[in-house]
Formats: sequence, structure tokens, C-alpha cells
Amino acid sequence: RKKMKKMMLLLCVSGVFILVLNCGGYENDEDSENKDPKKGVVCTGQTKCYDDIHETDCPGMDEDYYGQDVQYVDKCLQISYKVNGKKPEEIVIDNNTKLEWQRTVSSEVFNWNEAKSHCDDLDYDGYTDWRLPSESELLTLVHFEKTDPAIDTKYFPDTPSENFHSSNINVSNTALSWGVNFKHGESEYHIDINEKSSYVRCVRGPLLPVHIFKESVIEGQAVVEDLTTGRMWIKQHDGRNYYWVDALKYCEDMEYAGYTDWRLPTVNEMESLIVRTRYNPASDFEMNDCFTFWSSTSAFLGEEDSSWNGEAWLMDFYGGSVGFLSKTAGAAIRCVR
Repeated sequence: RKKMKKMMLLLCVSGVFILVLNCGGYENDEDSENKDPKKGVVCTGQTKCYDDIHETDCPGMDEDYYGQDVQYVDKCLQISYKVNGKKPEEIVIDNNTKLEWQRTVSSEVFNWNEAKSHCDDLDYDGYTDWRLPSESELLTLVHFEKTDPAIDTKYFPDTPSENFHSSNINVSNTALSWGVNFKHGESEYHIDINEKSSYVRCVRGPLLPVHIFKESVIEGQAVVEDLTTGRMWIKQHDGRNYYWVDALKYCEDMEYAGYTDWRLPTVNEMESLIVRTRYNPASDFEMNDCFTFWSSTSAFLGEEDSSWNGEAWLMDFYGGSVGFLSKTAGAAIRCVR
């Protein structure tokens, strides 16, 4: 398959010294030199603090609700996009993952096989190496402080607040596939593969990095490092049911393996552990029980129903779904640093 823009290739041949940097679809020298994904975890987009229901001023250390997503934005990669190409076939490049996305998507809905064929056969902006994104790739587009749609509409305008197909089939039931609902950003795993029910946004570029876990014992306590993201996780988790406010405090107060800078992970950090070709657990991270774990990311579900804003995002390690739950319901805890 041709992987260059047809028009750009011709221009490069006729004027290498001027246009060679455009051959790879990049705008400048810096981008063309480094096409590898950045190491780390991308920020969720959250910029505010919340209590159990309402937006609040961000609490100080030692106060209830300290340790929320936005209070650790220095630990993640800032969301960063740029737009290339010309309408109506513009491309959005994620400067962190280096994935390239269709900016304009079809108004049709597809079943799963049609969606896969649509991307495999797509000729968009001169490229023909498009593919149906994985569930994890699709989730990199979710902006967790936007809703209806839960995406940055500056870069992805006219995105339907509906399900979008991913390439992942539900390994526990192959009649179902995975997708992301861009109403709020939930990860869905019950889409009938034969039902014309979901939209498609195709992707091209490098696959997301594979996790490399390294387990070690420090001061008699086991930790697991993800060498891909640079995160360290506690090996043992607390499977009891905690309210969200108590989960935040649990990690903030933790002294474990000689470290005191543990915190409750963001939803993107939790998602970084998931492998959707597995279930029970849906991860290569060794665990004895498949609990549902809190993240530090509040679920912003819109202003039309304020009673809906009392949730936080959490991760189900049995199947791998991303959803939200009332902050006064119970979930388990695994801390990160």
C-alpha cells in the first residue's frame, strides 16, 4: 500500500529542497524527526475539582477530596493536536501518540464488518493505510471534561454523541464488539457485530506501545513498574469497597515500599493497564481478583441534570470496560506513583 500523500510525493520529487518535509504529512522538521509516541500517560482534560456532587474550589493537602485528577496534571502529557491537509479531508495528528485521525467522518452507521472494510478501503487525503482503531486508541480521543460529545470539538467538529466502532471483539462473546460512546466517553463492549448501529473514525500511524511490566520488592513490599508509561503501581490492592472521597485519602496517606507520593490514578492511567484481548482479568497486570477500581477523575455529564454529576470514572478489570459510578457507592483501590 502507498503510505504517502499522492500529491505531496509529486511535489517532493519536483522540489525536494522545499517540500520534502511534507512527504510524511508533518508540518515541520521537529515533527518529522520524531514520529514515535511519547513516553507517559496523556492527561484526561479535567481542569476542575468536585466534591460528591458539585464543582468546588480545589482542596488543599490534608483536606477532604485532595488528590483529584487536576491536582496532578504535572504528572501527565498535556493534550496536544494539530490539523493537516485540506477540507474536506483534513487529518488530526495527536502529538503525543502520533496517531493520525480522520477529522471528517461518514454520516453513515455501520455494522462491525462494514466498519472494518470501510477503513481498510478508505482513500482519505491521499492515504490508503487507514485502519479501524482499537478500543484503547479510540479512548485516547475522549476528553473527560466535555460531554455531548466527549471530545475536543475544536479539532473534531460535528462528532455525533453516539457509539463509534473499534477493532476489538469481545473475547468472552464474539457476537459482540467494543466501541466508545462519545455522549460521555464510556467504553462499550456489548455492540452486536451484525447491527448497523455505530459510526466510524479511521486511524493511521504507529500502534500504541505494548506494556512492559517489571515486578520488584522494595523494603519487603511488592511493586509493579510499567516501563512503557513510567508508572509504578502497588502490587497488592485493597479490594474493600470505599467511597470516592475515602479512596483519594487512602492513596494520599499511603506509605508503601519506601515511598509516600502515592495517589489515586486518573482514568487514563487505569486504562493504560487494560488488554482487551483478555478477560478475567482484562490485563497482563497480575491480580488475584478482578475488582472495579476507582480513578481520581470525576465524571462530567453536563449541566442539564446536576444530580448526574455525582459520579467518578472507574475501571472494570474483569472485562475491561470504562464507566462511572456514584461517588457514594463502593469500589476498590490500587494506588500509583
